[in-house]
Amino acid sequence: MSTRHNDTGSVFDDCSLWDDADELPLDEPESLWVVFATNEPGVGGLYLSDHCEYKIHHKAIMPIVFLELSFTANRSSPPSIKINRLSHYLQRLRQAVRQELQCTKPEKLLETTWQPQTLKQWAVRLKHNFHHSPQARVSYQQYCVRNGWKPYQHDDPLFYGKS
Repeated sequence: MSTRHNDTGSVFDDCSLWDDADELPLDEPESLWVVFATNEPGVGGLYLSDHCEYKIHHKAIMPIVFLELSFTANRSSPPSIKINRLSHYLQRLRQAVRQELQCTKPEKLLETTWQPQTLKQWAVRLKHNFHHSPQARVSYQQYCVRNGWKPYQHDDPLFYGKS
C-alpha cells in the first residue's frame, strides 16, 4: 500500500490508484465481498470471495458497502474513457481495502475507532463533492486552503450520515 507522511502520521494515499489509461475495466469479480449480520450488537461482517471472514464494527462497514455500491453502479455505466479510468481506480481501491483487512488484526477491526484508512481520502472527497482524478484532487486541495482545513483531516468518515 502506498502511504505518504504528513504532520499527523502516515496516511494511505489513494492517488497512486488513479491512472489515465483508456482501457476497458480490469477483470475482477462483480462481488468481491458479502456483508452479513452477526449476533453481536454493533458488529457486522464481511465475507470475501477468497473465503476469508472479517467481523467489523458497523460504522467501518458503511464506507466499504458504499464503495461496493459505487463500484457496481460504475460497472453498469456505458463504457467511456472517464468510466474506464474510474473503474480502474475503484477496482484498485477495492484491492487496497482487501489488503488492509488482511493485514489488520481481527480485534482491531472491532474497535469503534478503527476505520479503513484506504478509504479515508475517497470518502472525504466524495462527501465534499469532489471526484478522484488528479484535477479533482487539486480542486479539493484548493477547497481546503480556502476553508483553512488540513486535507483529509477536517472531518471523520465514521460519522458521515449522522446528524
